[in-house]
Amino acid sequence: MLALSLLTQAQLNKALGAQESDLAATRNLALSGLEDFRHKLARDPDFPPSMGEESTTLGYSEDVLSPSGTLFGRYQIEYDLERRESHNLIVIRSTGLVGNSRTTLVGYLEDSDGLRWLAVKGQAD
Repeated sequence: MLALSLLTQAQLNKALGAQESDLAATRNLALSGLEDFRHKLARDPDFPPSMGEESTTLGYSEDVLSPSGTLFGRYQIEYDLERRESHNLIVIRSTGLVGNSRTTLVGYLEDSDGLRWLAVKGQAD
């Protein structure tokens, strides 16, 4: 009976460890997405693409490969330019995805010299 209990506990610990690892990976992917947006904005004067007057929110996604070339995960970016002109503020929502796990972060980017993050917050999915 004790052996069965220990085996069950070991399997549970392994499953929880894998879940924690996936959650850490999704958070890192979400952070990568925020930095990807900031980097593209800093290097490309035409980024982000103009959206017209009907919509202020657009997005894109990027796959992230493992060193062996297999799909590791992805991040999805949605950005809102509604306050760009009035407050020099871009709101970016980045979701990191690995398997069935996901983490979403919302970044508030000051659109001026330096492109600094004013805040980055977690968002419940």
